[in-house]
Amino acid sequence: MSKCHSSLRWRHGLSRHADPCGSLHAYPGPWQPALTLQYTATTDKLTVANFTNHAYFNLADDPNTPVLGDVARIDADSYTPFDERQIPTGVIAPVAGTPFDFRTAHPIGDKIPQRGYDHSFVLRAPGLKAPVAEIDDPVSGRTIQVFTTEPGMQFYVPYFAPPPLPPAAPTAAPATAPAGAPRFPRRPSLYAFCLETQHFPDSPNHPSFPTTELLPGHQFHSTTMYAFGVMHGSAGSK
Repeated sequence: MSKCHSSLRWRHGLSRHADPCGSLHAYPGPWQPALTLQYTATTDKLTVANFTNHAYFNLADDPNTPVLGDVARIDADSYTPFDERQIPTGVIAPVAGTPFDFRTAHPIGDKIPQRGYDHSFVLRAPGLKAPVAEIDDPVSGRTIQVFTTEPGMQFYVPYFAPPPLPPAAPTAAPATAPAGAPRFPRRPSLYAFCLETQHFPDSPNHPSFPTTELLPGHQFHSTTMYAFGVMHGSAGSK
């Protein structure tokens, strides 16, 4: 049985991205911490290549703080609607007049759909010279900017309905879990967001989407950078 990509061991590291504005005043020079992801692939047979990451971000001091008050901007005029199975229909639709219009920065919770966000945005100008998206926490002052060579970004703010209460036990349950009992982390619901840079989902089935085909003798290469900072005048910048 071949290994899935999710089970492979990946190399990773932190980089520093020059910041001429010197937004991190705690450091003596104008630099800004950043996480850079570079994907490279080759093949000996025709295949598809579309890599991304599923990192969750929360910019608050307390990770249990919902992200609805975070202010988001996404430089995208269009997005890819999906059907009831969450499969893209192949249409590239304008964001104007929809909950997916983040061209002007506003809090995530202002227009959030009932089931949260899990949509692919068609980036207006991919590249590493200017951010394609930015999210700021006005309370902590922390910011994240996204730079990418990919044509799309999946913006994911998960919402999961609370699980049903278990049936009443015939006897009172102990006040605390027994020593050594396993603890299972709860999936984040409105307490985190993902900024997944990639080609559009289901691209092989939609010829109008940018191709994800990789040919023998060709190399796939993609770069995404997450740059972190602190807003001037915020509590986090002191």
